[in-house]
Amino acid sequence: MKRFLLLFLLLMGYYLCLADAESRFNYIFDKYSESALRYTAAFRFAKAHEQVAIARRLYPSSNIPIWVENYIDFIRLLNTEDVNLYKEIRKQKDSRWQRFKSGDPDSPYFLFCQAQFKLQWSLIHLKFRDYVTGFKEARTAFGILRESQQQFPNFTPAVAGMGIMNVLIGSIPDNYQWIARMLGYNGSVEEGLRMMESALKASMDDPSLFWLEEEVVFYLSFIYINLDAGKQRALKFRDKYLSAKKSDLNGLLPIQAYAFSKIAMLTGRNDEAIRILQNKKTYPDQEEFTYLTYMLAMAYQNKLSDSCIIYFDKFLKYSSVRNFRKASIQRKAWQFLISGNMEAYRNTIALIPTTGQTETDADKQAEIEATSGKVPNVFLLKARLLFDGGYYNQALAVLQENDLANFSKIEKVEFYYRLGRIYDEMGSDSNAIKYYNRTIAEGEALQEYFAANAALKLGNLYEEKKNYEAANSYYRKCLDMKFTEYRNSITQKAKVGFERTKKNMKS
Repeated sequence: MKRFLLLFLLLMGYYLCLADAESRFNYIFDKYSESALRYTAAFRFAKAHEQVAIARRLYPSSNIPIWVENYIDFIRLLNTEDVNLYKEIRKQKDSRWQRFKSGDPDSPYFLFCQAQFKLQWSLIHLKFRDYVTGFKEARTAFGILRESQQQFPNFTPAVAGMGIMNVLIGSIPDNYQWIARMLGYNGSVEEGLRMMESALKASMDDPSLFWLEEEVVFYLSFIYINLDAGKQRALKFRDKYLSAKKSDLNGLLPIQAYAFSKIAMLTGRNDEAIRILQNKKTYPDQEEFTYLTYMLAMAYQNKLSDSCIIYFDKFLKYSSVRNFRKASIQRKAWQFLISGNMEAYRNTIALIPTTGQTETDADKQAEIEATSGKVPNVFLLKARLLFDGGYYNQALAVLQENDLANFSKIEKVEFYYRLGRIYDEMGSDSNAIKYYNRTIAEGEALQEYFAANAALKLGNLYEEKKNYEAANSYYRKCLDMKFTEYRNSITQKAKVGFERTKKNMKS
């Protein structure tokens, strides 16, 4: 009898464990979920949702379709900035989270999908200005990724996710460091880059990770542009990647077009950026990538072309988009000013206070111009735009034909700054150093960004020369200035440069 009871209990335990395992949701990729990921990359969201619906019907025990569905919604919300869509999709957040919590813990995707879900919703909440929830979700994502890395140290998707988190945390501006400390964040940009580069190589060698490859390429492009010293590294990365893929700049998917045209614009290849944006891959059922329209408008304006107005107007017709609306109106007004139509400039700039929001540096700057009543110096404006397009000789010619005697103090500071930037990009280091230092001497106490960015650029310049002590000093000077314009983006880069050169000084 005792033997019978023992056998009975063992068998019952086995079947209960088996039933429990079967009740857990698995993480098996299917062809419909993979197809949905490809449609999402092309911004064909209706098709993507159709494929997810099929996957959910055929594989009700799989969490992969749920993860893909959340990814589709994540991309859509960041693109459209549609508040009503945000409210609708948010209703599904809790049920999706419960699915991920009920997954198979033995799968490396169990923790990864949870972390991705939390990270995506963190960015969504931040986009829609729910900052407290956004930071909480980011903290949770970071903790889950750390746990995932401990359990599955060689799992490529988790390595990439941890790399992204390291970069984000390592580049938090000084004035927000208290939040990072309070939430228990720690990370470094260099470690994050190392992890992401490792993940990219692994994903390129594994066709099943095509979705991860696309994501990491986007993030690395953005990071190289914004955080690493020297924009040429971003260009080298782009060209090396395209060469490895035996591809070129024609017919790119929307997110690739964004990343690679951004690199082109920020390395003085404006005409190339226009070609990328005009020749990107399109489909009849494709949702517009709204920011690409804004980028194309800026690229045409960098040529001083009136064609920019067509694209600024198109961007402003995206009714749900809230960011860069003020900046678009400001830039339209600039084009009228450049064309000599002062009345159109004033009528257009007056529209800024009643539209959009001031979450981005560009929109904040537009609001300042609109409320100050100060009309930009048209010669400095032309030089700035031509410089942004990489038309350095034309920009220099515009500046050299002007007499400083009629310039105000701030206009003189900007004049020296523009000369420094032009000579820097033309490779004339001695002239660049001369005018950057002149900018700092004349404008260090001003609220405008010119002196701070001049210090940042001097830090970059000396770092490239491996004079880490001088570079570190200029990065510190930038961080110590009390300017307000473009503060977040400039101090973010200076902080990363300061930490990087501090390490190099010790080695």
